Amino acid sequence: MSAMMISLIFTYTGWENLNFIPHPDWFIVDLLFYVPAAYLGFYLIFKKS
Repeated sequence: MSAMMISLIFTYTGWENLNFIPHPDWFIVDLLFYVPAAYLGFYLIFKKS
């Protein structure tokens, strides 16, 4: 649950960053990596516990 909340917050703030600051169009690909990265971090942390 916490990984999903973090990924949604990061995705939202990343989207807002892309809207407010001019970036190249291919930076939108960056938004696709927030959710898998949050789940990977969640898995790696709780795998050790």
